[in-house]
Amino acid sequence: MKKQIAVFGNPGSYHHQVATEVYGTEANCTFCTQFADVITQVVQENCTGILAIENSLLGEIARNQQLLAESGLSIISMYDLPIEHYLITATPQNITNLTEVHSHPAALAQSGQWLSLHPQLTAKPASDTAGAVKTICEANNPHQAAIASQYAANYYGGSTVAKIATHQPNITTFAIISQKGT
Repeated sequence: MKKQIAVFGNPGSYHHQVATEVYGTEANCTFCTQFADVITQVVQENCTGILAIENSLLGEIARNQQLLAESGLSIISMYDLPIEHYLITATPQNITNLTEVHSHPAALAQSGQWLSLHPQLTAKPASDTAGAVKTICEANNPHQAAIASQYAANYYGGSTVAKIATHQPNITTFAIISQKGT
């Protein structure tokens, strides 16, 4: 039987990746456009949710922790996901041809040092990392790229141009949540 799981972001997001790593083929994900929508889904549908609550580079995700505290939901487990960002394009490209890079603001912040080495790239905030990959793959613009996971690149058929290195471990802690007693 499939397990209903509410996750933030588009298919291919880091939240989606956690759902498939934890629940495998049993994961049946509902994709939410806002973090608060994950909480709402868990409450209304009595399902499991996955919510990022901390990142080793950026610290606590205070808004998500506040949402969780106010919800009355229980944390049933925690999952640490090593975050590896990649520069992804719709088709194979040389980095020198790129002018825009789209991603979630947190991923752009985590990639700031790398982006500073490529001043021709203008950072464009997006609602989530996987959504950025979806957008640039659909647009098929040879000057646009996204910063996201290899999981998202594979999901949308994007081409990986470069791995974005950080000089510190980049790990996000995800809370797996449900209603009390479930």
